[in-house]
Amino acid sequence: MYESIEQAIHVPFLHIADPTGSALRKAGVERVGLLGTRYTMEQTFYMGRLRERYGLDTLVPDEAQRADVHRIIYDELCHGNVKSESRAVYQTVIESLRAVQRR
Repeated sequence: MYESIEQAIHVPFLHIADPTGSALRKAGVERVGLLGTRYTMEQTFYMGRLRERYGLDTLVPDEAQRADVHRIIYDELCHGNVKSESRAVYQTVIESLRAVQRR
């Protein structure tokens, strides 16, 4: 919807992926892991923008890990709960993405 909103308004509008993409390219990053809500990890509004505007290859967790990440965000982090077992889940997911990157 970004393009529709941008065309309908007359003030600057910042896409959430732009500062991230810009900073990653400036740092020389070409491939990045993405953890977020299910919608963010599965839809193209974020990953597509990173790919199209910044040439970034974006990795996301597998389906089961995406479900865990999404659940932790909504059921815990949104309520201010940070659990050590959830931190361990995130670390496992991150390690899985690192293993994919090394291939």
